[in-house]
This record gives sequence, C-alpha cells and structure tokens, in this order.
Amino acid sequence: MAVLADYLAVAIPEQIPNFFMSTFTIYLVATAWMTVRRKELILLFVPQLSSLGVLIFWMVRVRFTGWYKDLAPN
Repeated sequence: MAVLADYLAVAIPEQIPNFFMSTFTIYLVATAWMTVRRKELILLFVPQLSSLGVLIFWMVRVRFTGWYKDLAPN
C-alpha cells in the first residue's frame, strides 16, 4: 500500500509530503519486520544502516533537485 502511495505521489503533481510519509511508512514496516524476524546478532546494524541510507538519499535529493525552494513563501 505504501509503495502504491509512493507511485501516486510521484505521478500526481504537488504530492511531495505524501511521498515523504509513504517512504517513511515503508521504512517503519521494513525495520519492524526485520526486528520481529531476526535471529540474535545476525542483523545487528541493518536498521541503523537503512536509516542512514534513507537520510543520505534525502540529503542528496534536496541538494540536487532544489524542490525546497518552491516551499519558501514569496
């Protein structure tokens, strides 16, 4: 459901907040699933690495796309 929301947020103009929230939902569901299903010490750093990956992705996206300039009041 969150993947479909990501797709719709990209397909429909001016839906950036929905894209953020659906991507965050995917992250929460994935890390919760990994927490429940993991064996001891096998996936110790995966949730931290995935959150770091998401943070780096958004920093690069904001830096190179410049979409945040449209959010500032005129």
